[in-house]
Amino acid sequence: MILLDTHALLWYTHKPDELSQRALKEIEAASRAIIYVSAASLWEIALKVNKGQLPYELGIPGYRNQIYSLGYISILPVDEWAFMDAAMMEFPHRDPVDRILIATAKRRKLKLVSCDPQIKKAYKKTVW
Repeated sequence: MILLDTHALLWYTHKPDELSQRALKEIEAASRAIIYVSAASLWEIALKVNKGQLPYELGIPGYRNQIYSLGYISILPVDEWAFMDAAMMEFPHRDPVDRILIATAKRRKLKLVSCDPQIKKAYKKTVW
């Protein structure tokens, strides 16, 4: 099972050519079962939309519905363990969403699909 980083989710749903071949193979294989997305990623996308950094005509609720309509993506809530693990993590990158994604992937034993080099260093089960 896999967890998508925010950019991997956006590219998968809008620009699949941006994904590496390996990442796309992992996503396609996981789509036969389930792919996880963190609620923190939806929060990150909403922040970017509100700042005008991402144009979404559907809005965040519409994008969420689009994700669910695929039928094999499940949005994981962020729980207290993810917050605590993220806060205690020895990770030089200060992005709170990246920290939550790594903490969630570790706790749930998921592969994390991300091209972020900092994430790759911090989490050995990163796929790109």
